[in-house]
Amino acid sequence: MLHYIYLLFKNRWSVTLYTLLVAFISSFIVLIVPKTYTATSTIMMGGSSNNILSGALSDLSQFGLSSGILGGQTDQMRIFTLCESRSIKEIMVRKYNLMKYFKSDVFDEAMKQFSNTLGVELSQKGTIDISISLETKWFSTESKDKEVKIYAAKLTNSFVKELDS
Repeated sequence: MLHYIYLLFKNRWSVTLYTLLVAFISSFIVLIVPKTYTATSTIMMGGSSNNILSGALSDLSQFGLSSGILGGQTDQMRIFTLCESRSIKEIMVRKYNLMKYFKSDVFDEAMKQFSNTLGVELSQKGTIDISISLETKWFSTESKDKEVKIYAAKLTNSFVKELDS
């Protein structure tokens, strides 16, 4: 044990130099890499079941057993399917001119990039979680970071409004 302490003491300048060098390089890399900002929104479906039969059917729908009885999907599944549809994504790409934002000359390419930034999850609790993640550029400033944060929130809120309409 004393031998290791002696080696550390003997090479203290080398250890200090390498530690500072690694800290400096790590700090530099963290400051220049693109950052990803995610804005999320949760849609909660209202439960308007007042009788025993509709309550029982909604319980069965959690297990996927009521689709044959009710003749269709639950409201959560309809909205989830709408979130994944091409039509609402087209509306968002056109409304916010995302071809310019993603620097794409082809509309379908911008649609694909928007689809990659969009995250839609159906939770077991019956909520739908929608998130949009946008990246900053390399060597971005704080003002550009703030713009990306605000734009991600704006896109997420607009996406939910389009779903509502």
